[in-house]
Amino acid sequence: MPSYIEESVSSAQNSSDLFDTCFHLIKLYCNSEYPIENIVHPLSHGSNQLDHRLTWHLTMALQALQYNHITKFSIETLHYSFAAQLQSAGLWHWAIYVLMHIENDQRREKFVRLYLSRNVSSQSDLNDCEKFIVEKLNVPSEWVYECKAIRAKYEHLDENQLDLLIKAHKWNEAHYVLVEQIAPDLFINNEFEKLNNYLNLLNKESTCISRWNYGGLVYLDFIKLNQKQKILFTFNIDEEEKYIDDEMISETNEQLMSLATRLKEFDTKSSKKLLCSLVISQLVLKYFHVLNEMMNRNDQEMEDLERKMTKQSVEKAEQQTLLVPDQELLKTVMLKKVILAKKFLDQKNTRSRY
Repeated sequence: MPSYIEESVSSAQNSSDLFDTCFHLIKLYCNSEYPIENIVHPLSHGSNQLDHRLTWHLTMALQALQYNHITKFSIETLHYSFAAQLQSAGLWHWAIYVLMHIENDQRREKFVRLYLSRNVSSQSDLNDCEKFIVEKLNVPSEWVYECKAIRAKYEHLDENQLDLLIKAHKWNEAHYVLVEQIAPDLFINNEFEKLNNYLNLLNKESTCISRWNYGGLVYLDFIKLNQKQKILFTFNIDEEEKYIDDEMISETNEQLMSLATRLKEFDTKSSKKLLCSLVISQLVLKYFHVLNEMMNRNDQEMEDLERKMTKQSVEKAEQQTLLVPDQELLKTVMLKKVILAKKFLDQKNTRSRY
């Protein structure tokens, strides 16, 4: 029996079963089927039964020498125990290294994700330990970013959570966070550039996102129309009218028809999202008023490739839009959509006869 455990072994324990590690290795040399569990028992080399440092390394060395007759249950229990010891010592990234030795793919992923979720930070960038895990241990970065996103969620860091979900390629979850928690605030605060950046990132993966057309794309189309109105509806000081080519009008009309149709499905359960819906409806209605005025003015000039827009018509459209009660906005938008669609169809039919 090893001298360092003579006094620590309780009287209840059978001390005759305890031998020094070196003795066990000699036994293994004599008998290649000698149980490895006996060799690597913590009490064979120290007095602490919870110290698995030498146990784990010795087991890995013996396996490298083709001594593989340790049971799967014993080896996995050793991985879990040593990983827990490393984590308690603040070496959680090395615990991940130990867990990567688990042979079963599903259990390996389960425990690696578990340790990641316990220890990663909520910051958008990887810290040194996280870089070590991704770059040296080849743990998929998506696992790390997904666990970081969960941490950011519980710390109420919405924008960090969105950044991390995008990096984890969790497109549906990222879209939900953007539309439900971030977009309404950015919209109300007129931070359209920042909102546009997020939307463009998700737009590249829109085919993977459910209800994108009724969520993120509604905001994205509004931003495009809002930017376009600064060009179309802005006049110089001495300018009272301008001419807009039919191609621009047709393109704008298609955007308006698409957006107006999808506005009916836009979620307005929260007060912030309801406000967003009203502002979007006001802009669409303003466009409809202006385009309707232009169509009426130029009905006798169907052969022209440009249509005249006046400063007065834009101001009139703004006033008409403001007069519509909030509860009637969406209904009015739908009505104007039908009227304008009919006029564009009539124009197309008339031109085809020339």
